[in-house]
Amino acid sequence: MLHQGNLRGTKIKVIYLKTITDCFTVSYLFSFQIFTIFTMKNATSTHPFYPIFAKKILFAACLLAGLLTQTIQAQFSINGKSYIPYGNTETVVAAFANPEGTVSAKRYTGLVLLTVSGVGQSPAENYNDAFYIYKGLFRQDSLFYQLGATTQSTLHLNKSSNVTNQMVYDADAGKETDLGYVPRYNKDHDYAIVIDLNRMRPAPKAPTTIRLGVTDGIYTDNSGKFKITIAQLLEDTDTDCDKVVDVCDVCPNNNDAMDNNRDGIADCSQLLDFTAYSGTWKPSNSKIMVCNNGQSMVINKELLAARFAMGYRVGPCITCDANNNDRNDLGTEMGLTVAPSMSLAPNPAVEVLNITLDKALDAESTLSIFDNTGKLIYTQQWQANDLQMQVNLAPNRFATSIYTVQLANANTMLSQKVTVIKQ
Repeated sequence: MLHQGNLRGTKIKVIYLKTITDCFTVSYLFSFQIFTIFTMKNATSTHPFYPIFAKKILFAACLLAGLLTQTIQAQFSINGKSYIPYGNTETVVAAFANPEGTVSAKRYTGLVLLTVSGVGQSPAENYNDAFYIYKGLFRQDSLFYQLGATTQSTLHLNKSSNVTNQMVYDADAGKETDLGYVPRYNKDHDYAIVIDLNRMRPAPKAPTTIRLGVTDGIYTDNSGKFKITIAQLLEDTDTDCDKVVDVCDVCPNNNDAMDNNRDGIADCSQLLDFTAYSGTWKPSNSKIMVCNNGQSMVINKELLAARFAMGYRVGPCITCDANNNDRNDLGTEMGLTVAPSMSLAPNPAVEVLNITLDKALDAESTLSIFDNTGKLIYTQQWQANDLQMQVNLAPNRFATSIYTVQLANANTMLSQKVTVIKQ
């Protein structure tokens, strides 16, 4: 979240986030429109260019958005949840002399970030920004000449539309707000706030356009304008901790950020040539990891097309821990994301190797040990309820070297390195 501190420093963060949000939102909306037009409205079209092009832009935009929000951590913590600008955004101008204000071109729902700047003449020779009479009289005007937002047909004499009635977060101060809260006066007359459209009266029942402008009683002698940037806020959730927010996931249980062949489309969602997939997904030259219903498994590459048609997705499943990290990542050379966890001791080993699981496997498995050239050196069956096994390293088959210990069945693949030292 944006923490309370230096006012201008915080403002810079808000504006920077808005700028990059504009960038990926254009890509997102453009790709969504193309995808809709050529895959839904024109379902009979057989030309592959348009939906593929749309997917590429959407994937790139979503990945960029995830990476940028992870990098600058510009989030809004509201009512115990984290939100980021995501989706519709636009900038409108509202003139002080117009009682009708201006209406957004896009529709919004729930929480919306407003960044407003500008001033205008209010009563007599006084001037107002979004919240304060600052020239002549100096005070916060709780009635008129303020920034207003409504879904009704006018702002004229509509005091209920004052955004102080809808505000839930002061982005400049980095804090949640209560009803009637007024931001601290800013001599540069720009403010960043979050409003809740559900606080409008009447509250919209569906995504809606927003009428924005100046709440006033007399407009004839006014001048000036507000420039208002509107950005939809969505909850910043990444359920499968792949650094791609849920609204962009095409493989909800897999790693949507993986694009090994750099074609702009998430690899988990595609049937590609076996060589195009990341090596971290391939435990051998003939097998690949897939995910189905939250369960990782290893299959022969020849079966991938049939399993994909059944709803399987390429790559291992991801399971998040409390810190939103993949708790199945064993950090092995292959980067396999599997469970349960396997430990080897001692390592380095001399005479015996103890192999231990933290929980039982779901089926009978095969324990295999390969040398550093990939040659199978040792194999033994592992019963489903076994939690530990000891391997005798005395036979001549084990020389001083690094070996790969692998425990696998149809659903699970565990792999880890061990160093053997023969004296």
